[in-house]
Amino acid sequence: MTVISYGEVMGVFSVNDGKFMHRDSAQFHIAGAEANTMIGLSKLGVASQFISAIGNDGVGDAIQYQLRGEGIGTQFLTSLNNYSTGIMTKERSVSNTIRVDYFRKFSAINHYEISYFFKTIFESATMLYITGITPSLSQLTYETTISLIKEAKERGITVIFDPNYRKKLWNQNEFKKFYKKIAKDIDILLTGSSEANILFGSKTNEEIVKETDAKLLVIKDGSNGAFFANHEESFFKEAYKVKEIDSIGAGDAFAAGLIYGIQKYNIDDLSQLSKCALAMGALATTSYGDFYGLPTLNELNQFLNHQLSDVER
Repeated sequence: MTVISYGEVMGVFSVNDGKFMHRDSAQFHIAGAEANTMIGLSKLGVASQFISAIGNDGVGDAIQYQLRGEGIGTQFLTSLNNYSTGIMTKERSVSNTIRVDYFRKFSAINHYEISYFFKTIFESATMLYITGITPSLSQLTYETTISLIKEAKERGITVIFDPNYRKKLWNQNEFKKFYKKIAKDIDILLTGSSEANILFGSKTNEEIVKETDAKLLVIKDGSNGAFFANHEESFFKEAYKVKEIDSIGAGDAFAAGLIYGIQKYNIDDLSQLSKCALAMGALATTSYGDFYGLPTLNELNQFLNHQLSDVER
């Protein structure tokens, strides 16, 4: 199984215990929803290829170095000389809320034309993982995302879509228009409850099941758990209880666990794949950073078997 994904990976400068104005230093790491998920999959032994662009700069070098070190396929990751790598800042504000700001409007991915190797991307692919972040960045990334989805569908490759709505990147109407364009081509819809409300209105989970043609529907509800459904069964499963430190990246880890569960069991085994998804999401919250808390396959299995000491029973 090889999962392909298209998205931007950024350099992140963060302060975990206050605001930038009160600090004289910050931590640096890399992040991006799609990259986080691919790293999660790599730790679980699932092969991937990541389509992205970085600038010919120090942050881009760090990204390329770390992705390769994490075992991500970088055949379609390129460096563009005339454009910069995307940047994100993160700080903690009042009541421990997290403020995130993006500096990516003119970044490299918005100028990355993949048409000349487009067909090659799908040669070993079995699944395409797409989020709603990438098409919001520019007209080029919007059109490229749709092209990838259409090609995957024509080839019989499973398409998984995580809306991952970012209000700082586009408005709700644009977001809904994009979803309507791709809805019929989605095999697996993985969404948060707030995003589901934007896309489907104030409907119940069971009503949403009837509105989508997806083979699998998953609606995350944060620390409460998640709703899983296909056209034969549905249920809500509570989240695993852990000592949470930082929730950013938990949704990306959840996606990695879901994809792994589908690969190991199959798309119809909701009981097993739900355990993998929820466990990955929980473990991602146990450390700072977007993917530093992601477990290896052995650690995931230990967690599921209640063998890790930080499980709260």
